Amino acid sequence: PWRRGDGDDFGKRLSSYIDDHPPDELIHVKDGADYGWPFANPDPDTPSGFDNMPFDPDYENNPDWRRFPESAFTRVDKGIQAHSAPLGMAFLQSSNVPEPIRHGLVTAYHGSWDRTRKTGYKVAYFPWTHDGRPGLQVDLVSGWLDDATQTVWGRPVDVKPGKDGALYISDDDSGTVYRLRRSE
Repeated sequence: PWRRGDGDDFGKRLSSYIDDHPPDELIHVKDGADYGWPFANPDPDTPSGFDNMPFDPDYENNPDWRRFPESAFTRVDKGIQAHSAPLGMAFLQSSNVPEPIRHGLVTAYHGSWDRTRKTGYKVAYFPWTHDGRPGLQVDLVSGWLDDATQTVWGRPVDVKPGKDGALYISDDDSGTVYRLRRSE
């Protein structure tokens, strides 16, 4: 992290901010709710994984829950692998995309740069559950990252449904727009 006035954080590796922490968040925002940041971060290291994550106090802004207790915050709906960098997102229910993906959302994961092992570099789909919450992540398009060599050849930025029922995916690494459509 950065140097504070007393310099005690300079050069430290703080597990709350690297690799699997903190997760990116998918939130159905509610009026008046507080989702923690910058005083607490969701913790995916629990049996529930990315669902119903408890909070960890922020190392810098709320050490040992001194400023705000965990009970002051509303848990996020769904966590996403930390540093995946979800940039563009589209809700599909009013689009022309085919069933069954019309009932959910898609998001483009631009990919990480600040992890020991890279993550992201794909387009993910979250179906809505019966109660309107995001369900389990489904990877729609991947392959921009070779996990074995950690080589990247593309970085999705945004994904939008077209009037033709296809999904259009922009990639700022290659300068490409991809068209994803249902096979006939």
